[in-house]
Amino acid sequence: MKLQNLIYDGQVITVAVSDGRIAEIEVIRPADETDAANLLWLLPGLVGLHIHGRQPDVDLDGQEKPPVFQKEDWPHLIWAAIQGGYTTIVLMPNTSPPITSVKVLRCARSLVPKDCPYRPLWWFGATPTNGAEIQAARNELDVVGVKSFFGSSTGELLVKYYAEQLAVAKICARLGWPNAVHAEDDDLIAALLAGLGREPKIADHPDIRSEECEVRAVEQALRVGKESGSWMHICHVSTVPAADLIFAARAAGQRVSAETCPHYWRLNRDCLLLSDAAYYKMNPPLRAEATRRGIWERTVRGEFDTIDVDHAPHLEREKNGSEYKKVPSGIPGLQTLLPLALELVFRDQMSMADMIRCTSTWPARIIGLDRGTIKVGAVADLVLVDPRQQTEITNKSMAYKCGWTPFAGITTPGKVVATMIGGKLYYDVRQD
Repeated sequence: MKLQNLIYDGQVITVAVSDGRIAEIEVIRPADETDAANLLWLLPGLVGLHIHGRQPDVDLDGQEKPPVFQKEDWPHLIWAAIQGGYTTIVLMPNTSPPITSVKVLRCARSLVPKDCPYRPLWWFGATPTNGAEIQAARNELDVVGVKSFFGSSTGELLVKYYAEQLAVAKICARLGWPNAVHAEDDDLIAALLAGLGREPKIADHPDIRSEECEVRAVEQALRVGKESGSWMHICHVSTVPAADLIFAARAAGQRVSAETCPHYWRLNRDCLLLSDAAYYKMNPPLRAEATRRGIWERTVRGEFDTIDVDHAPHLEREKNGSEYKKVPSGIPGLQTLLPLALELVFRDQMSMADMIRCTSTWPARIIGLDRGTIKVGAVADLVLVDPRQQTEITNKSMAYKCGWTPFAGITTPGKVVATMIGGKLYYDVRQD
């Protein structure tokens, strides 16, 4: 198969694909502005490290729960990911039951459809007592690392104390695995919640899970990483001081990486004052406008190692409420990351090279996966974007089972028109 007259890395190229890999790249000419405006853009497929697929959602005997309890299923997840340009997905372990044992991992794996175009990968959940299970999971080829929740979030996973966090990190260091961290200080969250002296409102969320909660937890994660020698991957960084702490440690030679998400550069805490505020509740929370601006600046400068989505497909019936403790935290995002990231590129705010590095190349490198690049011999995980079209983000266009997005109403330049996984086109709506 040949993909002809595409824009990549400032050149017009043709790519030949054979046996699932890139067999040849023919450079036709340097691309000019006319080419860039009229030819399809070629990107490596997105590598998503932060996806809450909510599977398994089963009883311990392996029987699926009634559909009313299922936030997501594989058909919806797969189709949303493909339309969003994802060619690799790594699933989070805070499922029901949580993936903290090899037994549950194998149950999760058994639920993947046999015709799934992906080979799904998993983070293995850490608890204060499952060190032996983590070590056993090293023999499972689809596990890429460990997820440690320093603060409580959706689900029951929590590794709260320094000694517990250090023990997990030391195991990760021995196994050569990254340790993905949800960095919020659980004790400070509890203290701020109690300090309200009244029933909390959704608008209080950024104060209950304050910026200091994240900064303290990031400081602790950096200490844990330094003492253990493990790679700490700090998830969904939402504050400027936390980001800068990570960048400074990285510059000093520590093995640490930082992820942020589109909602932290595109939205701010004013959304929590709206009538549908529950749809904007997430952990960590949306921040003040000055903080949003600071995260945006660091994003467009390419300072973050990865940009991901923290995809959490809660159902509308769960989000249609105002009681703080009953409304779950999290938003879906598989179909909106690439449009929102490409918007930065189209507006000349971020380089295409930085966007590709943050969404494909570096996520793959963190988990030791040979993906996220376009070169001869690489697996043909590819995405085509039409610069002549726009992406209208609507609830109706979302393929998730939950069927909504906090970005509804936004229109971005460029549109994903084809997604290839392992040399096979699974999505193709090209007009030409």
